[in-house]
Amino acid sequence: MSNLDLVRKNGRLAAGLASVAVAAVVAGGVFASQQGPADRASGAAPLPGPTSTPSTTPKPTSPPTATPPPSSTPGSTPPSNKPTTGSNTGPATVDVVMEKLGDGRAPQLPYLAGREVRGGPGGPVKIPGTGIILGIARLNTAALAVVERVSADKDKLPFGSDLIQVRYGEVRKTPDVSSLVGKEDQSAVAYSTTRFDAKGTLIKGSDLYAEVDGSIQRLELANSWNVEVLAYRGASVYFRAAATSGGQQTLYQWKPGASKATSLKAITSPVTVASDGTIAASLKQLNDGSCATVTAIDSGTQLWRTCDSRLVGFTPDSRIAVGVGAAFESSSETLTAHEARTGKLIRTWKGHFYDAVAEDDQHLLAVTVVSGNPVAGTLKLAIIRCSIPTGQCERSTPDALDQSVILR
Repeated sequence: MSNLDLVRKNGRLAAGLASVAVAAVVAGGVFASQQGPADRASGAAPLPGPTSTPSTTPKPTSPPTATPPPSSTPGSTPPSNKPTTGSNTGPATVDVVMEKLGDGRAPQLPYLAGREVRGGPGGPVKIPGTGIILGIARLNTAALAVVERVSADKDKLPFGSDLIQVRYGEVRKTPDVSSLVGKEDQSAVAYSTTRFDAKGTLIKGSDLYAEVDGSIQRLELANSWNVEVLAYRGASVYFRAAATSGGQQTLYQWKPGASKATSLKAITSPVTVASDGTIAASLKQLNDGSCATVTAIDSGTQLWRTCDSRLVGFTPDSRIAVGVGAAFESSSETLTAHEARTGKLIRTWKGHFYDAVAEDDQHLLAVTVVSGNPVAGTLKLAIIRCSIPTGQCERSTPDALDQSVILR
């Protein structure tokens, strides 16, 4: 199940809620601001150093600079500040208790608060309409969102989604877009379409787009099924697609402007690609659950496998793999950090998470449940930041948010 599928599942349950809550109440009590944990040995503590409470509309900040991959010179030693075994501190397992977390800075990546895209090189931008927002990205100062169509019949679920791009108040719509990714520096985006017939049945074919500096490149995939963009790394767009309806999806690499994509058939059921383009994570559903694997792209060699996490991303330096609980559910009780090429488990956080992404080489951002549940229409969410080397966490958004917060 893709991240967009998870958002669709949760989003439909939460549809109809307001965009941003004015205040949040958890377990009958108001959130404790700047309150540290009672037990730092087992609970998530605020990150060290002075922090200030961000406003509900944080000023745009520059995106983090990706750290180059480590040198391959034999005998080289990684920097001491990297989350290797020797530099790790704190407990291996950390309990995240939301009311004990202090407030930290706003996310340094674009994120969604209600219907407002915040962060990145531009100011806050509201996405028009009422459809559920399935994914977001920044393209310089523009904000982009994949928005599920609203059905004219309230008793029927809508089918299909569109890309809405807002730049300086002007709105551009690209029909049938179902997946969207952006480069880490927000300088380019890639997106793909999904086609339906008049009855809402999925049909063959897709268009793949790459957009940068006002130029749009298009690749027609007339014979492909279930196309989804996964990553924009360097000069390449990585996506997955199947040759037949319901068939196994494999990894493809496309350099915008090229007339065709390269099939990387050794990588099946892919979910993401590391920033350096050398390894990919996959997720395969089994009879009693799912297992994630990391595979070397050039050789097709499987490096490691885990059935305890589904991997959702890598840190910008490609050293750490980020995982959440293995079950194909809309939320997870664990967040994990693994050494990307060995699978060694570095840290486990316990809580209630909807999604996670690496903010930089040292920190993870996770969409976390504050209170309530989507079925009752009382779900409240927030973004937290957790340190990979220490395990300490803090709140990155001070408000409780009604609509799912999406980090991509």
